[in-house]
Amino acid sequence: MSNFYQLSFFDINKKFREFLTENSSNFIELLKNYIPFSKLIPSEFKNIYYNPNGRNRKYSIESMLMFFIYKNLRSISKDKILLDLLKDSPDLRMHLGFDHVPDASQISRFKTNFKDQLHLTLDNLVSIVNKELKDLGIDLTNILIADTTGFEAYVEENNPKFLESLISNAKSYEKSGNAPDDFDSIKYAHSQMPKEASENSDIKLKYLCGHFGYYLPAMIITNGIKSSRHPNSRWSTRFYRQ
Repeated sequence: MSNFYQLSFFDINKKFREFLTENSSNFIELLKNYIPFSKLIPSEFKNIYYNPNGRNRKYSIESMLMFFIYKNLRSISKDKILLDLLKDSPDLRMHLGFDHVPDASQISRFKTNFKDQLHLTLDNLVSIVNKELKDLGIDLTNILIADTTGFEAYVEENNPKFLESLISNAKSYEKSGNAPDDFDSIKYAHSQMPKEASENSDIKLKYLCGHFGYYLPAMIITNGIKSSRHPNSRWSTRFYRQ
């Protein structure tokens, strides 16, 4: 039996998670001290966000970015949960750079209106990290690794009730007396699952992450130090559901 297994992003980030747990009380200060936001945020992003002909910004780019950094590092699933935490914790608000708790609509608009600029910011961060590693003599940044994967889509076919309905129909057919003697309702229900999602033909039926589901094919490109270079997919907004 082979001793090799496929690495996941969880494996790659395990040591960082352990560090985060051990330094939970001061990790925000560590972020501020060691992440150069002035270099991280592209000038294009700043020019658009602080456009003098646009609306006045109540909160800085840095505070908005810290909101999402904290949310992801703490594995907080929804924006509203973190907003509720900010209401109860003035210290946390201060550390993230907020004088007042932002409105949920402001957070949502930031993600929507500046998604391209956020992508540029992440690209810029990767470039900064790679440059620092090259300066240290680490040459793994010249290696590119491509890995195929898939993004599970928010479509009707991924709702557990969709398969349950197919199984229910198959069992009803089995009880009707018209089914063959060797009829298997579960196998039959799985065979009736469509090969692609009705809302987007790019979303295919695949076996990923230990189960069947409807995924959008994608490729994630990293370098030799597992730093993400580019996620590429045929993503379509047609399958998004609020």
